[in-house]
Amino acid sequence: MGVYSYYVVTKGRLPGVFTSWEECNAQVKGFPGGKFMGFFTREEADAAWAAAGESAEPIPEAPLQNSLVTKATWHPVTKAVEYQGAYYPSREVVFRVGPYQHGTNYLAEFLAIVHALAYCKQQGLALPVYSESQPALDWVRQGAVRTSYQRTLDNQPLFALVDRAEAWLKGNTYPNPLLRWYSRQWGENPADFGR
Repeated sequence: MGVYSYYVVTKGRLPGVFTSWEECNAQVKGFPGGKFMGFFTREEADAAWAAAGESAEPIPEAPLQNSLVTKATWHPVTKAVEYQGAYYPSREVVFRVGPYQHGTNYLAEFLAIVHALAYCKQQGLALPVYSESQPALDWVRQGAVRTSYQRTLDNQPLFALVDRAEAWLKGNTYPNPLLRWYSRQWGENPADFGR
């Protein structure tokens, strides 16, 4: 039985951040060379997952031209979230959604990526889609969010969007590569809100 609140699987059947020992154990038990770490806070787990992702893959010298970059913003007091997508390198904003009350940055980052994929599909574009959020990219690849954030009456509209995004992922395929935007190496995200 686990003693931590969060587990980061860096090598297993499905690497990522998990909120129970049972989920973590299912990824590493019997998996050759399975590796995981336990944490008491989500912030520690997310930081470890981000570091694991960065160390596991070489960072390209520059982002791909003709791509779509997504970004979310979150207010720490109101917990209001919004997100947008912009072309790179022109920085032309092609969609902006929100604000929605009582959300998390990861939920908004997830929605931004799925919105970008749906936009590209509608426009017939196979552009690479970038996000700074490794957890959100993982959620999109898995087809579902993994959040312990509670649904309330206040955030019902936001979670309705999450449900629609998950349904879209289950019913659609996409040719767009999902890539990480590395702000430290490449500079400000073109879809940044400038706040």
